[in-house]
Amino acid sequence: MLNAVKTPLSLAALVLLLISQILRHANEKRGRPNPGLVKWLMGLGLACLTIIVLSDLLKHWWLQEIRFSGSVVDEAGMALDGAAIRIPGADGGRSDVTGAFAFTVPASRSAPSYTADVSLRGYVSQQVEFKPRRPEPVRIVLSRRPYLEGSMLNLSGQVVVRHFLGTPQLDATVQFANPSGDSIIVREISVAVSTSGGESRLLLPEVTYMGGMVQPAWSMLALAPGQVVTVGYGFSSVNSNLMAYQGKLAQALGQKVVVAQLPDPRVTLLSPELVREARQMLAADFWWTVGTTHLTVSATFGQRRVTREFTFALSAGDVAAMKAIGEFYGSGIGVLPAWRNIPVEQARPAVVLLPVSVSPTP
Repeated sequence: MLNAVKTPLSLAALVLLLISQILRHANEKRGRPNPGLVKWLMGLGLACLTIIVLSDLLKHWWLQEIRFSGSVVDEAGMALDGAAIRIPGADGGRSDVTGAFAFTVPASRSAPSYTADVSLRGYVSQQVEFKPRRPEPVRIVLSRRPYLEGSMLNLSGQVVVRHFLGTPQLDATVQFANPSGDSIIVREISVAVSTSGGESRLLLPEVTYMGGMVQPAWSMLALAPGQVVTVGYGFSSVNSNLMAYQGKLAQALGQKVVVAQLPDPRVTLLSPELVREARQMLAADFWWTVGTTHLTVSATFGQRRVTREFTFALSAGDVAAMKAIGEFYGSGIGVLPAWRNIPVEQARPAVVLLPVSVSPTP
């Protein structure tokens, strides 16, 4: 606005001063004293010049732009790219790949300092004070945002516990998440099952299930910022006798003229010898006991090692229901692979449990 009126004021001041001087000289030649009009014109011209000078001073001192600069680093001194530095009601900037930033804002002598908000995804936001009268470079150190272990590593859904002949089995789905603003590698993944006494026997994670496909357990995952990956782990002990038994089972059923297409506990498919052998494997290798079982999941997220422990409890009824399936082995239920999880009225070959986390969180 001042720039818009400065030129007309300058011309008006020159005209007024010129006219006043012409009138003053004319009056002096006539021997007349300078009338009040001449003095008024001179005063008005000087006032216009004063306004012009004050406007320039105001622009220089009041409306000048101040340049702020500095760098943004993490606690290890590494440059942080993309950090936002914002002054409320004014402008701001972002740090580049070297961590450096620079921006200008309109400064005022009445503002002794400016407070800027500094933020970057994955880091704790903070406020930094800038001094307009001494705009020296500022070094800003951001700390990584602490994330709860539960937001990085968790169980998704329920745990399924079963016993198929001589193999105790457990299915659990683990959720790996990256809540930070950087891509990370999840490595050294470990999933283990044990009882309260620490016994694990041969119950090991041998396969994972992804999209219905069975494949070796993953030991490493790459997670983008905000990405969540869910992996289904299947646990099973190794029973060297089971393969031989399944061979006998296939041979015996292949010799039958009529084989039931649907499981029926009233139909006898297996010989007493095969039933007795299956029940012996059930009794010898039934691992599940009444009480608490622990499922421990560990993984390294970038440089941070995260370990979470989950527990689930089997009741006496759960254990008895899984063991009761042996009474129906003669009909093939609980023995044939396609019928191993089919319940009957008096037996429950699989138990679905909701795990409870007992791991400490920071």
